[in-house]
Amino acid sequence: AQSFNYYPLEPMLPHEGVVHLAFGLGKIIMDGERIYRFSPKHPQMNLPYSSATEFCENSQNMFFALDISNRSKLYPPDENYSLKKLEVFRADQENSLFFVASTYVPQDQVIRDTISLDGPRVITFANILKYNVFPLPEIVNELLDIGSRAFGTHVEVEFSVNLYRDPQKKPEFYILQIRPLVTGSESYEISIQPNDIKKAFCYTTHAIGNGVVTSIKDIIYIDPDTFDLSKSAQIVSEVEELNHLFQEENKNYILIGFGRWGTADPWLGIPVNWYQVSRAKVIIESQLNNLKIEPSLGSHFFHNLVALRLGYFSIKSGPVPDIIDWQWLRSQKPFRKTKHLKHLRFSTPLTVKIDGKLSKGIIFKPGSFK
Repeated sequence: AQSFNYYPLEPMLPHEGVVHLAFGLGKIIMDGERIYRFSPKHPQMNLPYSSATEFCENSQNMFFALDISNRSKLYPPDENYSLKKLEVFRADQENSLFFVASTYVPQDQVIRDTISLDGPRVITFANILKYNVFPLPEIVNELLDIGSRAFGTHVEVEFSVNLYRDPQKKPEFYILQIRPLVTGSESYEISIQPNDIKKAFCYTTHAIGNGVVTSIKDIIYIDPDTFDLSKSAQIVSEVEELNHLFQEENKNYILIGFGRWGTADPWLGIPVNWYQVSRAKVIIESQLNNLKIEPSLGSHFFHNLVALRLGYFSIKSGPVPDIIDWQWLRSQKPFRKTKHLKHLRFSTPLTVKIDGKLSKGIIFKPGSFK
């Protein structure tokens, strides 16, 4: 559990925190495998998957357990020696999924919050998060609040829970470790000053992520002068083609488009799959006068943003509108062009700064950040 969430989805707020939850031993979380992620302030909020099938494909399918089959064996001083990595169905055979699993019903293409039905088990923690058989969100919220006040900064807490179906056995919650929250680029305190905006071509108050990127020299953007939503499928093909070139060069780029990237509806944006934009380090969704669609942060995009610590900018109009300097972009000579895209390459890197605490993001013009 972490007291600050650098990748919140509305209506989540960054300071409400985030929990990474897994069935079995916590090594599965540390190894970066599939787990369940939720806001302790919004425990019943569904994950942003478009279908039950997609939920199943991205849910926890493995877990770590202790191998105690040979108790007389002398174990070496290796903490991983007695660990077994098993598939979730093994836990179902042991009748261990009552509190944590639901069932996928293929004929209805839905997930039912019970294990009394036949079908594949899905780790949803529904009994805990939806039906309150154990007050985990309340405990975590209080613990994060106490920890943050005691440390004077954001914290992360490792914990474990034992639950028993035997009513004579009480549930157990253990605090394993608590420490200040420091995770890679998320440890940066980012400062964006009003004067910085004069040096930038892009600024938003709707950014997700945190940190500074100084290694990108490329921008791929959809030309607003030729943008036609009815041509979104063709745009997908052109983006994939350019992305493949970046894969060969082992380089990253900033991607700018209109509407939603990764939408399933081509009339709401550009329906790319993740592999087609896999070299994008910063993804920007902008509005047009005739296309003002709220960002969706669709499932596969959101989960890749979190896993890869990518930057996300939403450019919105409003009382204090976000900014993209289209005039400056148009004035740059393209390194490559397709029918709908322009690829800019600079000799000097662009600097990207994202202040995750204030949800602000800025991209400086090449050479303008010092």
